[in-house]
Amino acid sequence: MGKEEYLDIVRTQIRSEKAGNTVVEEINAHMEDQTEALEQEGMSRQKAEETAVREMGDPVETGVALDRIHRPRMEWRFVALILGLSLFSVVLQGILGARVMQVAFSLVGCGVMFLICYMDYSVIGKYARTITVGFLLLFFVLEFFFAANVNGARQFIDAGFFNISLWCLVFLYLPLYGAFLYSLRNGGYKNLAVGIVFAVLPVMMVLWMPSVSLALCLAFVHLIMLSAAVRMNWFRVQRVGTLLVLWGAAVVLPVCILAGVYFSNALAGYQINRLQNFFALEDMAKRTFALQYVPNGAFDLQSGTDYVIAYLVQYYGMFAGIVLVALLVFLVFKIFRISINQKNQLGRMMGMGCGLVFGMQILGYTLQNFGFMLATSVYLPLFSASGSGTMVSYCLLGVVLSIYRYQNVIPSAPHWKKKSLTGGTYAKES
Repeated sequence: MGKEEYLDIVRTQIRSEKAGNTVVEEINAHMEDQTEALEQEGMSRQKAEETAVREMGDPVETGVALDRIHRPRMEWRFVALILGLSLFSVVLQGILGARVMQVAFSLVGCGVMFLICYMDYSVIGKYARTITVGFLLLFFVLEFFFAANVNGARQFIDAGFFNISLWCLVFLYLPLYGAFLYSLRNGGYKNLAVGIVFAVLPVMMVLWMPSVSLALCLAFVHLIMLSAAVRMNWFRVQRVGTLLVLWGAAVVLPVCILAGVYFSNALAGYQINRLQNFFALEDMAKRTFALQYVPNGAFDLQSGTDYVIAYLVQYYGMFAGIVLVALLVFLVFKIFRISINQKNQLGRMMGMGCGLVFGMQILGYTLQNFGFMLATSVYLPLFSASGSGTMVSYCLLGVVLSIYRYQNVIPSAPHWKKKSLTGGTYAKES
């Protein structure tokens, strides 16, 4: 049996086309190495190739065994956790008197999550630059031409029977930014500079909304992802020095800007008083370890959406609040565990972006409920009353599930330029 025939038989046993092309390339490379080794021992080229093919064993058995390994898989325990939290959210929202529309968003969100899960996330990596630029352009157009100006803020778009929150929509940029960084790998300082520019652009747009807290959150997440890319040697730069410059600038520049704004009297009087009162020692002592009050002593879904944990503690005890926070922290832990365990670097970075979104949202929400942070716009994934936030959360969870599902299908460092032996494109491990 010739090598081409052997590879064709193996290929027909593997149900996933993407995995099949990758496996064929790996087996072909292995047989080439074995053929060269046998030639060095004195065999002719033809004899060495026939021996290498024979040593690979029966092609049907080999293909079936590889099919069991290289096929899409579902992380059902993670799915069960998500569905459990979703059910908890629907029940809680029912207790709080949620509108039917909010419950409907949760149900539709689950459907969207599964739809994204069954899509191959590596397509985002293939067209990362185009998708990222397109997202930023769309966000710019929505913010500057369609967002309603309410008290000087442009955070919502009136879509008829519901509003689209730009504040929530921007979080979809994080996994895209991870894919964009992946597309810049193997470059030098020029590519690193491009990565920094695309980290700053959405932050500037958010500041223009304006939302300082969201801008700081995005900047911090982008810095972590950019540092991870540098740490994984995606850029041909001096890693230690680059990381020191990035983190040094990230600490010094915001402090200088905020200090300049504060001491230049650019802030309104009420804003200065708010900051002074927040950092006053006596006020900090009162807030420490004390949950924020539920507005007006009663929970209203719209005005009280920032105090779900406070509501649980006030009416059902501290244990109920701790259980909710613990479940959400475990959700973040699972996202990071799935991401970090990926051999595929694209999936690892995109999953990290999703995990950082959930982590920052849950941290900020909890800190505000416990009085450790100034009252500002916060969102608790899956639980806050926000159609846009709910849909964004399920979209991000769908991306994470897709990353897990295709982890044995897509190699560690895919690219999309080569051709497989059996035709079509394939993702080759570099």
